[in-house]
Amino acid sequence: MRQRVNMLRRSLCLICVFASLSVAHGQFGGGMGGGGGNAPAPPGVEKPKFRDHMFQQGSMRVQRETGDQLVASVAVKGNRSVGLNRIMAKVQTREGRVYDFNLVMEDVRRLHKFGAFEHIQPEIVEKPEGVHVTFVVQERPIVQAIEFAGNRGINDRELKGRAGIAPGDPLNQFSIESARSRLVDYYHEEGFNQATIETVIGKTGYPNAVIYRINEGPLERIGSIEIVGNTFVSSARLEKIIKSREAFLGIFNFGNRAKMDILQQDLEKLTSYYRDLGFFEAEVGKMMRYDETGKYLNLRFVVKEGPRYYVRNVELIGNQFVDTASLKERLRLKPGDAFDRGKLQADVTEIRYGLGSVGFIFADVQPRPTVLDEPGQLDLVYRIAEGDQYKCGEIRIHVDGDDHLVAEHVVENRLEFAPGEMLDRKKLDRSERLLKSTQIFITNPAEGAVPRIVVEQPKLVDLEAAADEY
Repeated sequence: MRQRVNMLRRSLCLICVFASLSVAHGQFGGGMGGGGGNAPAPPGVEKPKFRDHMFQQGSMRVQRETGDQLVASVAVKGNRSVGLNRIMAKVQTREGRVYDFNLVMEDVRRLHKFGAFEHIQPEIVEKPEGVHVTFVVQERPIVQAIEFAGNRGINDRELKGRAGIAPGDPLNQFSIESARSRLVDYYHEEGFNQATIETVIGKTGYPNAVIYRINEGPLERIGSIEIVGNTFVSSARLEKIIKSREAFLGIFNFGNRAKMDILQQDLEKLTSYYRDLGFFEAEVGKMMRYDETGKYLNLRFVVKEGPRYYVRNVELIGNQFVDTASLKERLRLKPGDAFDRGKLQADVTEIRYGLGSVGFIFADVQPRPTVLDEPGQLDLVYRIAEGDQYKCGEIRIHVDGDDHLVAEHVVENRLEFAPGEMLDRKKLDRSERLLKSTQIFITNPAEGAVPRIVVEQPKLVDLEAAADEY
């Protein structure tokens, strides 16, 4: 891919516009081939690096200096299940190399990290022909097989994927218990809330086999959902917020599995919904009752709304160059209004746009709702850090792909700013949306870089240091 850079004029701030062409690129083969037809010439043989070549040859045979010793042999004892090649791949001590005790100890640490051995002891024997190094290992017991018994609702393949252990892994209580906990959690996620699992080690002919005996219990489903205690919001509206669903028409089981993690998320969603509307003391609980079969769950959400809070005062703190009154005119949440977090977030954006309209595009706005001692009252404070003021300087346009297919003005015509103008945060955002709405460029992140506008701050120069250097 090629990048095309369009340099305009230099000022106070650098703006980079990035986009990728949304066109199909063909692949072209070519080149002059040698031999029959148009086949390309075969690539030359790449020679290995010298150190790799010597390693493959079993190291370099050197004439040792006075006092040096060479490694005469390297052996492994005690391994039964783990092959010699796998062990030697972790060892750097080699026959014919200069003997180094520190390297042997590093090999021991690497073998411990390998995880297949309970104990490793190096044996070193010095003889006239050199040093004989033997790694005496004691293997950990390994899992011979994984089996499941009693499962009907979930097949073995799914359970093996969730367990996280497999034949050949070290046999230890921690990994076995961790796998059991994962399986129990998985059953509960799928609606088998009464499932229990017992672990058994060993069976006839396989002393290190791991067997999970499963009592699934019934697949629980939600028969009905009821919401009580709500007065400000209707039950129909609240039921759209939660993810749990009751049986369709009371008889059809479709998407109504009783998943405990989903029920907990529903409680949090209902609580957050009320608090976003100003009910800061709202609480939501749940009651569950099984029917006579034990398969269906009748669910009841109990809502305690509490008082709704209203805005008493709105204050802006920290702005020095932008008039407070002009910023307050942008606000939707005013004194006397009921608190609404959606309006609060919209007001934060409007304050940033107000500051950004005169060049303070990096301004930071932090809302601070403060609950008062008086019930149902709060003060709303916006803490503002304006930062520096910027004008538009150099504009660079980067187009990935066949950039000759796109004229420069295609991008420039969708930018609502130009060099020398005061930067405007809202215009920057709107220009980026215009680029994304153009069908020429890629808008799916999975296919490539989506259109975006990046504003780079100029590098600060230490004037005193520059003057001293001059």
